[in-house]
Parts: sequence; C-alpha cells; structure tokens
Amino acid sequence: MVDNIGESITKAKTFCFASGQTVILDEDKIQKIPYLAALVSSGDCFESARNEHGHYKLDSHIEYKHFSFILESLSFHSVRQLFTHLPKQNDVTPIIALLDFLGIGPQPDPALREVDQIFFSTVVFSPLLEDYLHIIKPSVIQNMAVRFAIAMAKEEYDFTDCKVIDQIYWFVMFILSAYKFFGSRLRHHVYKIAEHCFSLFEPLLLKSLKKLIQRTQKDEKKYLITNEDGIDPDEDNLSSLEQLCDISSEKWPRYILGIEIRGND
Repeated sequence: MVDNIGESITKAKTFCFASGQTVILDEDKIQKIPYLAALVSSGDCFESARNEHGHYKLDSHIEYKHFSFILESLSFHSVRQLFTHLPKQNDVTPIIALLDFLGIGPQPDPALREVDQIFFSTVVFSPLLEDYLHIIKPSVIQNMAVRFAIAMAKEEYDFTDCKVIDQIYWFVMFILSAYKFFGSRLRHHVYKIAEHCFSLFEPLLLKSLKKLIQRTQKDEKKYLITNEDGIDPDEDNLSSLEQLCDISSEKWPRYILGIEIRGND
C-alpha cells in the first residue's frame, strides 16, 4: 500500500501559471489533457519548459480560474454541463478557447442541418390519438445547444452568408425562448456567445434578441410560480423513471420515461 502511494506521488507533476499560482496533477489527469502530456514529455528535452523550482511552465495566456473549471469538467458526463455548471458571472468564451488550445474540445462541431434535425425533427404521428406528437428529450437537445454554441464561438459557421445567419438566429431564438428545456445558465451563455457573434456580423439582430430575453425572463418567472413540480433544466436531474415518479399524476399522460409528449396546438 505504501509503495503504491509513493509511486502515485512521484508521478504527480506541478504546473505553474504566469500569475505564480500552481496546481499539482496526477498522471491520470495529465494524460487526459494533450497539451499537458506534451509539455511533460518535452520537459526533459527543453530547460525552458520548467522554472527554477522544476515546475512545468504553462502558456502565459492560460488563466488559473479558467483552467480550474476545465479540470472540473473532466468529470462531467455530458457536454451540456460546460454551460449548466458555469456561473453566469464567468465568461464562457475564453473557456471554449482554452479547451481547444489544450486539445480537449468536446464532440465535433455540428453542421446546421444536424442541429435542425435534433431540435425539430422529432415529430411523429400517433394513430391512437390521431394527432402529431412532438417528442422531446431535454438532455439531447441541451447537448446539441451547447455544441452549436461552441461552434458559433469558434466561428465555424459562415457568418458572411445571409441564409446561414438566418438559420443561426432561428436556432438561438429557439434556445433562448424554450425555458422549459434550457436552464437559465445555459441560455445565458448561449446568449453571450450569440451577442458577440452578431455584434461582429449582424448587429441589427441584437435588439430583437434583447427583447426576447426580457420577455422570456418574465414568462419564466410566471411559469416557475405556477408550476411547483417544474424541474430546473440546468440541474443534473434524476433518471428518467425517477422523474416520472416525481411528476404529479395528472401530468403523467404527457410524459413517457422523461420524454415530454406534446400535441400540436
């Protein structure tokens, strides 16, 4: 037992920031971050990789608070948690840039067609009800919303194309207004990214977005007051079956294992 502890200690490395702050990481975390793994592997070859204390020197642009959140994100089970766990006062854009720099960016950036399919291509016809039903799985559309926002922040879409901008704007409007499926933190970070992008490429759209935010906040407050059983979309919710058991009985027909069934109004 003692030998194992000693072995893990020797494998731990200390990294220092330009601010002078340091962080000690074990081999497992280092290997999960390609940038750190490369830095450690080159440490014996280049003296400049370490300071006078033998600590590995991180790039001067890496901030401690952003790096700390990324370390926390290594334990996340889904990409949506990048937005749902990040407090509103923190800017998500430098964190996205740092994820990319460290080589641990989330899943591939989705094409707009893929975003549209996940958001809106979930309508099926029910012969029993003789109506079209909209099947929504919150975790799936939340993950897609975050992947879409990250792609926006990285300017992976062609913002010089009017049709592309229109489609992006429509997706953003959907996310910001659908407070039943997207929590306030997720919507806040999506809005901040959209605000930055539109300010560069289509500033006239910002006024409409701000009005939508104000209207949605009012509607959300009313909804939360009148729906005591409402589940905060930002929280890591219970499993689907547990959610179903927690929902009052009169609402059961509208839910199937955590999937909301909505008829066309």
